[in-house]
Amino acid sequence: MGSLSLERIAVLLTSLHGFFSRLLGRLPSMSFTAFRLIMPRHVLEPVVSLAELMPQRWSFGSVLVVRVEEPVAEWDYCAVIIAVFRRRTPGVPIVVWAVGASLAEFEAAAAGARDLGVRAIVRGTPLEVESVRRQLTDAGHLAADVIRYLAEFNLVYNGEEDILRIILDGAPNHRTVGDLARESGCSLRTWRYRMRFNPAGSPSRWFNLARALHAMLALQRSPRASIESVALSMGYADGATFSRQCTHLFGGRPGHLRLTLGWEPLLSSWLERSVWGGRQPWTQ
Repeated sequence: MGSLSLERIAVLLTSLHGFFSRLLGRLPSMSFTAFRLIMPRHVLEPVVSLAELMPQRWSFGSVLVVRVEEPVAEWDYCAVIIAVFRRRTPGVPIVVWAVGASLAEFEAAAAGARDLGVRAIVRGTPLEVESVRRQLTDAGHLAADVIRYLAEFNLVYNGEEDILRIILDGAPNHRTVGDLARESGCSLRTWRYRMRFNPAGSPSRWFNLARALHAMLALQRSPRASIESVALSMGYADGATFSRQCTHLFGGRPGHLRLTLGWEPLLSSWLERSVWGGRQPWTQ
């Protein structure tokens, strides 16, 4: 189903619910609200319409927070809305804020959110920004999450998923992509051949990206950690080398990029620079 169809469904659901609620006076209200979480100030701004969900209206590093009062009862409706959000703002991480959920409802909502590509879910008030930080900077599912993201834009071809998964998981623990390929039981030449049609580039480019993503997630997770120490732990020669790599890949230095949350804005920036020539294909 295309993004336009999803948007029409979302608008239709909202309109029909409002109409029948006013007409019958019996339907429960949809306690659904969206906010823009502006980092690093931790400011919540309401999103009042779908028209606001355009990439150019979001500052780099913002987070979309979907607040739901009754996540189980309203999940089908929320799932459509979240799908629209993901399509319209792919460079923005999404957080589900299940305000009034019991523990059982929270766990059910967490499972559903994960299926939709949502990587953070919190409950209670006020919004626990540190919990959001921990979840969005968790690199445990980085490979699976990034591959899913890339598949949405047809940037992964058959036979490449296993290579990308190895690179995204193993880059921080290897000095070169050749070392990683050999450890996996394959040659770098074979990897290059299998990825020869990948629009985002060679295994070496993916290796550089993967290591930088891991390093940036570590910096986001630990705001007081030094850039030099994180760079050395991820296999860079020093902090200056890491800084140059970030500028080349993402267009910014680590000191600035660490103020964001999640890999989504970083990967989106890299794709715009290296694949789409500065354009954002989801807005075309």
